[in-house]
Order: sequence, then C-alpha cells, then structure tokens
Amino acid sequence: MVKKYEYSDYAGFDCGGVEIGLKTWGELEPRREGEPIINFLVDDIHAFFDRLRSSGVRIVNEPSEVPWGGTIMLFEDPDGNLLQATEINWRKFYKAAYKGK
Repeated sequence: MVKKYEYSDYAGFDCGGVEIGLKTWGELEPRREGEPIINFLVDDIHAFFDRLRSSGVRIVNEPSEVPWGGTIMLFEDPDGNLLQATEINWRKFYKAAYKGK
C-alpha cells in the first residue's frame, strides 16, 4: 500500500487501484458504537442489497437514505464482522456539503 494523502483524521492509501481509507474521530466527536467500519461504495445499492440477500448474507440494516445524499446499509461478513455499503447521490452530497458556503 502507498499512502496517497493524509489529514488530521483520515489517511487514504492506494491498494492496487482501490483506495483504502483509515479514519479516526480524533477530537472531532466521540467514538461511535460499531466504528471503525469498512465501507464499500456501490453504484446501485438496491441491486447490491438484493444480491446479498439472495445469497444468504445477514443484513443488519436495509438501505436507508441519510441527509447528506447517501443511501447506506449494514451487513455482516461470514465471520460476523459489520460492513457497510454506500451509494452516493453526488448532487445531493455536494448540495449538503456546501450549504451556506
């Protein structure tokens, strides 16, 4: 892995063309239950959800929209580790991110 960039609470690494991000909440806010977590960005979260469910994957939370323009879901890997998938509506994301700026 090669470090691409680093901020005070996040570092991005190139891992064979896939970015792996490591994040800490640092002083920004208290640690939240269940974090850190591996997150997969997907183009169609509902198709991804259907594929996982039909394959027998344990779904923890079905896809749900969040205010910043994403739709997220939680599921478990075969060992019971919690994973997340996110589809981002970039138009809503940028509107939320730059609101009032």
